[in-house]
Order: sequence, then C-alpha cells, then structure tokens
Amino acid sequence: MLTSRLDKILKPLRGTFDQDDQIPKFLELMRWPGGLKCPYCPSSKVTRLQKPRRKPEGRYLYYCRACRRQFTVTTKTALDHTHVPMAKWLDAIAMIRKRGGR
Repeated sequence: MLTSRLDKILKPLRGTFDQDDQIPKFLELMRWPGGLKCPYCPSSKVTRLQKPRRKPEGRYLYYCRACRRQFTVTTKTALDHTHVPMAKWLDAIAMIRKRGGR
C-alpha cells in the first residue's frame, strides 16, 4: 500500500521540482502526514524557523519547544548529513521504485 502511495505521489511530481522550495514541503508532508512531530521527543509543539536560503533542502528548520532542539525534515533519517541535493535523492528513489527495488 505504501509503495503504491509513493508511486502515485512521485510519478506526477518527478521533474516538477524546478522550484527548490517545493522539495522540503513535499518531504515534510511525506514524513509527517498528521502534522509536525519532533524526531527527538514525541512532542508536536514544533515551530518552523526561517533559515538562510543558501541550501534549498535545508530551508525548513524546525524548533521543538518541548525539548528545545532544532531539526530538519531529514533529521534521524537515512538522508541526514548527506551532501547530495534532495532533488537527486528523489530522482534516485523514483528510479529504484520504477525498477521494483532490485
């Protein structure tokens, strides 16, 4: 079910991330469909902060008011601390999904 959901979402969006601000919003919706949650604690007391626009994928920076930690949409994921642009990661995921994960 999750794979068909990803395919339905990624297929129309692939190639439409010309505007770099769409990528973090898309990842935010995929990671937290029920609303923002802190990856360090179970709190939903999260605020979106403004971050300098030097890196588009890091544009959304969050602050948890409960544990007072900052995080991004990729914190505590396989994409955390990578230096590859998010658009390339999404293309790679789409290619893997197209080949059936083999």
